[in-house]
Amino acid sequence: MTKGFSAILYAFKIWLFSVLVSPIILILLSTPAASGDAFNGISKLYWLIVFIGGLCSLPSLILFMGIIYVAISWEVRKFLQKIAIQIFAVLLCSISIILFFKEIGEKEFPIEIIGLYLSTISVGIWFFDYQLPTIEEENKLSC
Repeated sequence: MTKGFSAILYAFKIWLFSVLVSPIILILLSTPAASGDAFNGISKLYWLIVFIGGLCSLPSLILFMGIIYVAISWEVRKFLQKIAIQIFAVLLCSISIILFFKEIGEKEFPIEIIGLYLSTISVGIWFFDYQLPTIEEENKLSC
């Protein structure tokens, strides 16, 4: 597996995990227990949040892929690479959400939503892993 493909796959897993799981937690925390009829509305709300969140975060995903590619290229332990990825993820996520809410005219930024998405991104960074190419694979690719 090439380093570039590994970075893309790792970033995509983290992004998709956050885009799909954060709305579930948000809805569970902000919606009282629902009956069967209300479940249909909650389901629509979930997919709306996933669609808007996913669409608005696509530019961040592309930047995140580049950041991960650079971080995994450093000749340091994987733990330090993931710390660097975590720091950039905090900045990227916070800036993206703040810009979104600023664009829609909000004067206050929802720290809870930023914290929620940062939590799922952080879990993804430390739960998922990336594979660096072995020396043999690098040699095959460079030939």
